[in-house]
Amino acid sequence: MLTITNLSGFSSGANRPVLTFRFGSDVGSGLSTWTYTSVSIGAASFDRVVIVAFVGRDLSTNFVTSATIGGSAATIAFATNTNSFGSIMYLPVTSGTTADIVVNLGSGTSSGGAVYVWTLTGASSSTPSYTGSNTALSGVGSVSLTPASGSAPIFVAAAWGGSNATANISWTNATSDEANTSAEGGSSGANFSASGVLVTATSSQVTGTMVIAIAGWT
Repeated sequence: MLTITNLSGFSSGANRPVLTFRFGSDVGSGLSTWTYTSVSIGAASFDRVVIVAFVGRDLSTNFVTSATIGGSAATIAFATNTNSFGSIMYLPVTSGTTADIVVNLGSGTSSGGAVYVWTLTGASSSTPSYTGSNTALSGVGSVSLTPASGSAPIFVAAAWGGSNATANISWTNATSDEANTSAEGGSSGANFSASGVLVTATSSQVTGTMVIAIAGWT
């Protein structure tokens, strides 16, 4: 389990922002709703935020339209799709040590995807101060994004690429929390703490549209 503590950008006092990776999984294909039961979200805390990233491959008309965490509706920070979709969702969850996570697509089933889950405590707000995404066309093999300088001290990132199980995702200027491969492509969830830096996800297989999704908190 990876835990990151970063002090800059937060108010003074006892609270210090802590980002902890909790769960990752290839979600497979042929579904429009994915349910993960009893996902560990760590110890209960008055300021805990559960963060869910969902990335995958599908037609550009298909987006994440809703999600629940522990039975409550999560806020979708953003949802994008250019033949590969990316979405980051979040919800303050102050009680419990596990939660069921459900993600819904709005139009048909996905050709493949993956989910990654973190928890954050000590942030000044549950709402991200930065969100962004980018895509790269098939044949490029990498996709990049630079969060605005000073936008946040702690970020999560997720990426999808390739079109079969030989696709492995690696990162530049971000630390991989977990990577998964499936018959539909490869994915990874990651974290980083420097804004204003070009963050790149690279696929070992260049076929298939790539997507990167990033959100940061202060």
